[in-house]
Amino acid sequence: MDLPELTRTIAPHLSACGLQACALVCKTWHAAFQPLVWSTLIVNHGYFPLGAPHCSVTRRDGCAADALCKHCVWERSVAHNGHHVRHLKLEFPFNDPQCPECLGLLHQHCTSLKGLEYLKPMSNDDLVDKLIARNPRIKSLSTYKIACLQQSMAVLSHLTKLDFRGELGVQDVVSVLEAFPRLQELSISGDIVDFQRLVVSDISTEEEDRSRWHSSLSSSPSLKRLSMLSSARADISPILERCPNIEWLQFPGMQTVWDATLNVLRSGLFSRLTTLSCACLKDADEFERVLQAIPHLQLRNVSLCDPAASTIQALAKYHGQRLERLNLFYLLSIPENPLVVALSQFPALKSLIMETLSLYCTRLKLPDLRELINQPWSCSQLEHLDIPVTLERQQDAHIDAGEENGTPLSQSDPAVAEWEQAQTLFMERLGALTRLRQIQLWGYWKGRYQPGCDVTWRLSAGLGKLQGLRHLEGLYLGYPQHKLEITELQWMKQHFVRLKKLEVCGIEDGPLHDWLHDHWPELSVVDLNKVNDLDDDLIDY
Repeated sequence: MDLPELTRTIAPHLSACGLQACALVCKTWHAAFQPLVWSTLIVNHGYFPLGAPHCSVTRRDGCAADALCKHCVWERSVAHNGHHVRHLKLEFPFNDPQCPECLGLLHQHCTSLKGLEYLKPMSNDDLVDKLIARNPRIKSLSTYKIACLQQSMAVLSHLTKLDFRGELGVQDVVSVLEAFPRLQELSISGDIVDFQRLVVSDISTEEEDRSRWHSSLSSSPSLKRLSMLSSARADISPILERCPNIEWLQFPGMQTVWDATLNVLRSGLFSRLTTLSCACLKDADEFERVLQAIPHLQLRNVSLCDPAASTIQALAKYHGQRLERLNLFYLLSIPENPLVVALSQFPALKSLIMETLSLYCTRLKLPDLRELINQPWSCSQLEHLDIPVTLERQQDAHIDAGEENGTPLSQSDPAVAEWEQAQTLFMERLGALTRLRQIQLWGYWKGRYQPGCDVTWRLSAGLGKLQGLRHLEGLYLGYPQHKLEITELQWMKQHFVRLKKLEVCGIEDGPLHDWLHDHWPELSVVDLNKVNDLDDDLIDY
């Protein structure tokens, strides 16, 4: 019995059990519980009634089956498969009095771990200590607890990836870099502070400390990725000095960047740095100070949060000729001018991703659209374009009703003709970016806003202008007012010959779904009406 068949067979009978899942992500599937070979074990709830943990067996393709296991099955399964587990994730607290027996099986049998995640408090901290002690060859560790980090520094000499979800002092980070000479990725989610949290066990003289300090200036030659995901309340230059070979840097937030930090950036240490994320550094003046310190670097990828047009202009001034990937994340709506700058100032750009947490995408009004059309675009190399903006005819709040100042606009109104001409020109400009592989569109693909506009118009004025995108592999069509019709799907199949994924509203059921099943079964389709969460993969701070 394969996993999808098992899902269809038993899941309906277990849907009312009300227990939260303990996910066992399988590497291979032989038969129901006989035997499971696990590569990843996620234990995320401790409520085991009558000693019966509730398990969810999940395959990488997303199929899942639920099964209510008795304690003996859990025990037999862990005993049989524990040594296969390579990644263990302890996610939620364990409060059930019967759990220690179950948890004890983990550190007894999970002795070949390569990765351990311990991100939530739990009553049995000894379990994590024992797991670390029994798995000295762990290479990846995620934890929020300082004691766990302290122990790992003494045991895990093979660690290559560390994710610490708490604050650390500058000297703490230096100690971490010294303790893990093979470390390639270091991520710190909490603040960088000016006091120590780690306990230094050895006692040395001031002169010995100074000697060790200088001898370890390049103590982490293997470190490739350094992420400081919050604020720095202390000078981070001692940390940066120890990371001469980093290729990816997440710069922390600062009210004022320390001069010593800028001096390290100017020093020429970071010849391999190609990716810079300043999502936490929101002050435009401070960001420009950082840019002024690193004009010699060969930056290829940059991420920013809430940048003004002047900020992007400064980036273009120092790194515009080489930049290949630009991620712009906005907490509210996206202003128009940064889009104009981004499309016109970076000739080597291959990926432009603009994200916003706002429930409403930005509305480009006619003057903004006219500026965007008239500005020469230099991004002929663009392959990935995500711009959650939509086009509007008017500058007031009545656009959705087709009104201006409360008065309905007729189709003969010059403003309507001007708007539709501008929209058509914009789509033509997009269609000229022939290297595009992925594109996200919101309102402009559908032509007129009037209900009942025919498909011929929508193709000729909107989507049809993209027929030159022969390399297109992914297409996102937001804004659900006008849903796709079979004619448009037929047109897509004819022109977008490499299309692999289509994201659109209202396509899951009915004639559209049936047509795709019969005529385009290889196309992966996502119905946006049924997707509620954000796509985090597009946001890489």
